[in-house]
Amino acid sequence: MALGRRGEEAMAKALEALPPSWLVLHSLPIGSQGADIDHLVVGPRGVFSINAKNHGQKPIRIKENDVTVGGSRVHHARNSRFEASRVGTILSQACGFEIKARGIVAFTSSGVITDLGQPVDGKVRLMAIADVVPWLLAQPAELPPRWLAAVQDTARHARTWETSRPVDVA
Repeated sequence: MALGRRGEEAMAKALEALPPSWLVLHSLPIGSQGADIDHLVVGPRGVFSINAKNHGQKPIRIKENDVTVGGSRVHHARNSRFEASRVGTILSQACGFEIKARGIVAFTSSGVITDLGQPVDGKVRLMAIADVVPWLLAQPAELPPRWLAAVQDTARHARTWETSRPVDVA
């Protein structure tokens, strides 16, 4: 647990480098089953659900949707894709227009990360924590200013995230 917490803290620290136009929320409770989103980021480049993973010194191998840590298969890409889809659905329903959130799995591990190819669907990206902010800032603009403000305001409300069927927060 402490290893995971250190990963989340490292990701939170890295996200401080984003410009003020970006909203960053940490440890965002979602639903009623005790789940949370490690980091939710909403900016001009889109909506991103970030899962921070710290696997110590174990080597990480990424080949599209197949991710292994220390030789054992993990489901980070699948889980991140599901979380991003859930975020997009909740925000779309609450805002009244379509939001396509993307997932990021950010590794703080000090082991070697071998990237043999990212998932081809574009819904999730796996990378080292140090690469997250530059990657976010390099994405094409996705949210017009009017929509960006609405999505950020909606995301700030805890009630938005309380159930799988969000309520109107206006």
